[in-house]
Formats: sequence, structure tokens, C-alpha cells
Amino acid sequence: MKRAREYRALARETLGHSIFGTKWMYALLAYLVCSLLLGAISAVGVGILGLLVAGPLSYGLISVFLRIKRNEDEKADVGHLFDGFKDKFGESVVTILLSEIFIFLWTLLFIIPGIIKSYAYSAAMYLVRERNLEGNEAITESRKLMKGNKWKLFCLDLSFIGWYIVGLLCLGVGVLWVHTYHEAARTHFMEDILNNQIIVEVK
Repeated sequence: MKRAREYRALARETLGHSIFGTKWMYALLAYLVCSLLLGAISAVGVGILGLLVAGPLSYGLISVFLRIKRNEDEKADVGHLFDGFKDKFGESVVTILLSEIFIFLWTLLFIIPGIIKSYAYSAAMYLVRERNLEGNEAITESRKLMKGNKWKLFCLDLSFIGWYIVGLLCLGVGVLWVHTYHEAARTHFMEDILNNQIIVEVK
């Protein structure tokens, strides 16, 4: 039973509090590499090929943050960002492809349903990694897990707006640290979801 501020506190503890500490810089580097690769692919407009990279990278970024949270890495190894290419390539690609298709179709109805569905599917890639699900099975299970929790995750995301503003004021570079902080908080939230812990009153 945690509130947004508690997830933020857990994220800071996970990252080691110091924004220039080893764990925080490790997580930031993984996020930066992931963003640069996806940005480069998007810039050249390679279409479906982008999904072949986005799925495994999304899986890898989740893997990095879960490893940091669980203290599974004896040393910082950004190579875990590419776990999806080695372990769950097909599963991660199919899952993100179906998610993007479903979200796009719901967005055609109106933007709000699309946003709601993006939150409904937000646990899908975690399920690929943690429970060996894939594709529609991961998406279906994500919808079940997020039932009653979509709004809570939205409120957690919303609680970072002030931090993003501060990050932008720091010549924009600060956003990298904020996003790393945000992703660590989301990781704690998602692990609670996967462990079937009841989450209430996220403010």
C-alpha cells in the first residue's frame, strides 16, 4: 500500500541517492543508449525494422532496472540492455508490435481510449521477462493486472511533472536524471503489480 512519494523514495534508495553514484549513472547510461538507438532508427524512418529493435531494447531496459533494484549486478554492465536480442527477441517483438497496433486502433476512436490502453498494456513487457509470456497472452494478462491500477500508475507518472520541469531548467540535461528516477519508481510499482500486492491511494 504505497503512495507516489513512497515509490519515489524507493527509487532514490535503489539508485543510491547520489545522482552521480554508480547505480544512478549506470541506469542513466542504459537509458541514454536506448534513447539514442531508438532516436536514430526513428530519424531514418525504417518502419517495421524499428519494432525489431524497440521490442528487445524495451525488454533490455526493463532488465537493467530490475537488476539494479534487486542488486543482481556485481558491477555496472550496460550490456544487459541487449538481453532482449539474446533471450526474448521474438517474444519482445511480437508483444510490442501487438501493443502498438492495439493502442493505435484505440487512438483512432479517440485519444483518451488510446492513452488508457497504453496504461493497460504497460505491464506486458515485464510479463515477458518475469513470467515468460508473449504477444497477446502478455497483453491480456497485463490488462488483468492493471485493472484498477491504471489510474494509480498515471498519478505516479503525474507526480514527476515538477521534476521534469526542474530537469528542463537545468539546460535540459537534467531530464536524463529525472527519467532514470522515474523509470526506477515505475519498476517498483510494476514489481508490486506482478507480485499481486494491492496498491491503493497513489497520490
